[in-house]
Amino acid sequence: MTSRERFMKEVPQPDAIVAVVEELTRYPWPKSEAERDALFKRLGWSHKK
Repeated sequence: MTSRERFMKEVPQPDAIVAVVEELTRYPWPKSEAERDALFKRLGWSHKK
């Protein structure tokens, strides 16, 4: 696979980006660690490494 093909495979499609932005703007932005954890859990995301 060329570097261009790898890049194109890794770049998200525009509709995927729109879905993420819509989901993030649906809830108030977290003001604390607990709120952030709750938001990430609700979205099914993980911020832990």
